[in-house]
Amino acid sequence: MNARLMCARHYQSVRLDLYMLRAAVEYWDPTRHVFCFNQCELCHMIEEFAALMNHTDLRFILLPLKPRMELDILNECLSIPYSLERTWLKKGVNLRALVEYFRDRQDNEHYHRILMVAVLSSFFLMWDFEAIDPKIIDVTTMLSTDNPVPKILAETLNGLDDLKDGTCHYFKGSPLLLQMLLYDHLKLFSNPRAPSFTYGPRHFRHGKLIEKAPREFILLLEEMNHEKINWILPWWRLYTFITRTYIPRCVVMAVLDRASFYCTGHLKSLKATVVVALGAQ
Repeated sequence: MNARLMCARHYQSVRLDLYMLRAAVEYWDPTRHVFCFNQCELCHMIEEFAALMNHTDLRFILLPLKPRMELDILNECLSIPYSLERTWLKKGVNLRALVEYFRDRQDNEHYHRILMVAVLSSFFLMWDFEAIDPKIIDVTTMLSTDNPVPKILAETLNGLDDLKDGTCHYFKGSPLLLQMLLYDHLKLFSNPRAPSFTYGPRHFRHGKLIEKAPREFILLLEEMNHEKINWILPWWRLYTFITRTYIPRCVVMAVLDRASFYCTGHLKSLKATVVVALGAQ
């Protein structure tokens, strides 16, 4: 598996709690890209997703891909004959058909690329398996050099927008990473046993989740306040933040179809919390 996706093996046993995620979506503000819990604005940042994926080097990020026809992507990236491609294309590419095609061709030079596409679509760029965006296949050609974290976060934020306004009924991007961050932020996950300076994705399975019934979780969100939120966690090892791109007080990220963003104006209190935490160490 590509090194950029290795953290997936440590999270494969994590069960998605869709009830919890859908309850949290009710507090999502698509105009500011934050969760609003009783005037507390919780925003997920590139650095947080990068910490969970253990990819903190953001010097070389995966930028928008050159627009190409779906048939060309399948042919050039996977050498799929045009005669087969047309039967797999509907509103997108049928990933199940691709996996079946390569299952008996494990010696094919493109077999490992299909495995990367499957991991991306299952953990980090979730899509309808019957109609995945062909750009996901194109993304695999750049994973050896470029960091996909900003793209994954952007797809996740846009997916929350779509769920909130009802244009889509399933999560996009990475609901897995979103759920894990909510566990940490809402104090539903125990502190890691490993020292904070060595903590990584491999230690996640040793933590303990505080189980809550659906009604208990709804009450937790309704009563959420500043003191009940973990604003920063030492094992994320976050010392600097991207506070703007080319738009003041806003971080803009490129995605598969449309750009996404988060505003950094509310990070002032978070940065102050980081300074206090570092000073206490």
